[in-house]
Amino acid sequence: MRHSAKHFVDPKRKFNGQPVPFQQPKLFTGGVMRWYQVEGMEWLRVCIYTFLYNHIWLGKTIQCIATIALMVERGVAGPFLICAPLSTLPNWIAEFKRFTPEIPILLYHGTQQERRGLIHKIRRKESSMNIHPIVITSFEIAMRDRHSLQNFYWKYLIVDEGHRIKNMNCRLIRELKRFSTDNKLLLTGTPLQNNLSELWSLLNFLLPDVFDDLKSFESWFDITSISEIAEDIVAKEREQNILHMLHQILTPFLLRRLKSDVAVEVPPKREVVVYAPLVKKQEIFYSAIVNRTIQKLLGNNQEEVVELSSTGRPKRRSRKVVNYRELRENEFPDALEELISKTQEEAEKERPVIAVEMPLDSEINLKLQNIMMLLRKCCNHPYLIEYPLDSVTQQFKVDEDLVKNCGKILLLDRMLPELKKRGHKVVLFSQMTRMLDILMDYCYLRDYQFSRLDGSMSYADREENMKNFNADPEVFIFLVSTRAGGLGINLTAADTVIIYDSDWNPQSDLQAQDRCHRIGQTKPVVVYRFVTANTIDQKIVERAAAKRKLEKLIIHKSQMKTSEKLKEKMGKFMILETTDDPGM
Repeated sequence: MRHSAKHFVDPKRKFNGQPVPFQQPKLFTGGVMRWYQVEGMEWLRVCIYTFLYNHIWLGKTIQCIATIALMVERGVAGPFLICAPLSTLPNWIAEFKRFTPEIPILLYHGTQQERRGLIHKIRRKESSMNIHPIVITSFEIAMRDRHSLQNFYWKYLIVDEGHRIKNMNCRLIRELKRFSTDNKLLLTGTPLQNNLSELWSLLNFLLPDVFDDLKSFESWFDITSISEIAEDIVAKEREQNILHMLHQILTPFLLRRLKSDVAVEVPPKREVVVYAPLVKKQEIFYSAIVNRTIQKLLGNNQEEVVELSSTGRPKRRSRKVVNYRELRENEFPDALEELISKTQEEAEKERPVIAVEMPLDSEINLKLQNIMMLLRKCCNHPYLIEYPLDSVTQQFKVDEDLVKNCGKILLLDRMLPELKKRGHKVVLFSQMTRMLDILMDYCYLRDYQFSRLDGSMSYADREENMKNFNADPEVFIFLVSTRAGGLGINLTAADTVIIYDSDWNPQSDLQAQDRCHRIGQTKPVVVYRFVTANTIDQKIVERAAAKRKLEKLIIHKSQMKTSEKLKEKMGKFMILETTDDPGM
């Protein structure tokens, strides 16, 4: 496939002087597909239910667009549905307009009344091409309007960032399973992020009649032994047999390419772990949290009520496109230690703030049920626990103490002036939206121009802020929520990434890094990962490294081998559909 894609070109077709591959659809007029993208399109054409697992910047979107263009050319009128995170919708729209401008697209978004009108547009065929428009919507809207969207019979259902349905009990996967469709495609950076039950959840979504029981799936493998992190695990014959069986299961469904598999000229990326100390205030808070004396330390005498905003926080001065909504802090490891497991269960319940009296000079934010989160907040900034207030204005007190009271901010304060002087642009990721609030205060303190993106922002504000950062050389920093902004957005204007606090799931941070390190980047990218030494920060990084080892063992390409004997062995478990769709 690679040879034909690279060497067989159409002499009658060129784009900006470049020859176009024979296999490239005629409707794909906005560029020249690379050989691995043509290969991906051909693979998608013959597969009915599948994963497309490519490293972030290898063009999953382009391969999907080309596949749809090929289906349209072969007489498939649709309708087609693409469900994606809200942040990625502008990119999907822009890519369709760029590469296949003749194919009609419909952004299914807006108010409830506006969406009612859009339903009628989905039903109608465009007169010019006699096809239904390509419908692009967010996960939230797909769930909200499930009854309307489930009335259609979709020719193709594409789920971008498919690992979002890794939880078999989440509402999103329940609703998407009810959609009638000929073909399903999951786009993901990796089908395995934490454990094998997540992999089963994705396979169950693709083929529910085959992968219908998690216990049976787990019975094929000794999950415990393969999850053990030991240096000699690959050498053990028993684990090798399990790995081969897993590879055999994945082979019919998974097309996986890494950056190292394709000769794409992208500047190198380097990651540097930067250790920050705990300053005195952080040490005091950290010890008090561990000893469960933090509430006593902060005091509980209230003499006067502080005026709060609608979000329950002391009022700030107005700032454009900022919504200070509390981050849902429910992402924790599933089996670390007894304390972590216990706090994880508590985090999944409703967690009212403990009734702590607010003194005149600070805002206190304590959720003592979740010790792990308090420790993480302490490492990020003690102001996440107690933020000083101006006694007169009741505004947050933004002064030099904001820098001096946090080891990570001290590091940041040393690095950013030098990065700015050398002409770099920075994308800074944090798990916590309240930490982004503090970083905004820091940017105001140091007079840095910045943009921001988090999960509470509207589609229009996200798009505007991304455009401003990429286009305006004066905008130095982009503050981004890792979960909201780590998916499907292009920030190649930046060549420096700062991971302010690491995710328990290593794939989240890797995807965040690749917002900058992707096709279109012209400079080497440096990733600085901040870690507070000898704290929960280090435990998170170690846990993430263990998860990456598991992922490499199970779906590493060098071990994705085909075995006839294993095919026979797996035959009794799997029935793969081979019926050809004439439209494919």
